[in-house]
Amino acid sequence: MNTKDKGTKTEVKCLAFLVDTFDEVYLPFGDRMPHDMVFLHEGKLWKVQCKFTSHINPAGSYQFHLSVSGGNRSSGSRKTFYEDGDFDYLFVECGNNDQYFIPWGEISHLKTLTIGSKIDYSGYKIN
Repeated sequence: MNTKDKGTKTEVKCLAFLVDTFDEVYLPFGDRMPHDMVFLHEGKLWKVQCKFTSHINPAGSYQFHLSVSGGNRSSGSRKTFYEDGDFDYLFVECGNNDQYFIPWGEISHLKTLTIGSKIDYSGYKIN
């Protein structure tokens, strides 16, 4: 399965989670936005970015950059790191099928997210 297929499957899983959890879910048209979907909760719209990672670092933790590489939002192999306002929540699926729903404010200071590191994200695990 290629990277695009893994990303699509992760978006479907995120969509299922959002539909089961929140009032309404909206899908933006196209793929030029820094978020993949939007949900309505208590009268406010929240943006979500979805990421899949199967990369395991030498310490045995899942890890990925909080950025876009290639595609419509960056030039060639240049990384464009996410910024405040790009999205409100990050939906992460790891290669072991663990899923996390992490508020951007908890990770906005990072360039790389490591799941299973010294920082405990288990409170954001949703499955």
